[in-house]
Amino acid sequence: MKRIRSALNRKKRTFFFLSGMILSLSAPGWAAFNLTVVPKNISDNMTAAQVSWSSVTPTWKEADQYLAINYFSDQVGWGVQIYTDNHNAGANPRYTGSTSSGDEGAGLVGNTNTALYAPMGWTAQADTATARPSILSDGAGVLISGKGYAYFKDKMQTAGLYPFVSGEDYITLVNSFGLATNKPTWRVAAFSPIYVYLIANFMGKPNQAYGTNQLTVELYHQ
Repeated sequence: MKRIRSALNRKKRTFFFLSGMILSLSAPGWAAFNLTVVPKNISDNMTAAQVSWSSVTPTWKEADQYLAINYFSDQVGWGVQIYTDNHNAGANPRYTGSTSSGDEGAGLVGNTNTALYAPMGWTAQADTATARPSILSDGAGVLISGKGYAYFKDKMQTAGLYPFVSGEDYITLVNSFGLATNKPTWRVAAFSPIYVYLIANFMGKPNQAYGTNQLTVELYHQ
């Protein structure tokens, strides 16, 4: 597997993330393929140095930037998936909390108390003009399934009912069947580039910096 690392600058914020992002390409040596990911401001669509949250509230909050993802593959069985890898030895901060519930740090990890994390979710779109889905959750902050947003998974998420499986449909943004909508009509036709919007849930989280340098966007072939 070939890995391309793109370092993003860290700024001091109460809440922030993406001091680094990992782009991963996995394909036969003779395949033609490409993947690029660029953070851009929602406000003006200009390229940004990082993705961050401002005016954080104790609930689900959309990031100030989105990810513009360009991809190409000439092989069958391709897909582009997204996840975190916050147990990785190179993770900074590295998640040290419980791994028994199945959540296992899939999101933004606390810088001071690394046993805490803010869960993340995503929605993917074919353009930046279409209105994004409303963020719908219950009173406990649990995202309502099938309403446009899916939870992030972490690569070491092995417990619980929904363990991490590389190439699974749930974490695949786009593949030969189309773009994930996270709705009952699960995939729709789409072409490169696609645009991914990120959310994080700060409900009940103490005041510290939260982040990850292990958000991974991966072009895979099965």
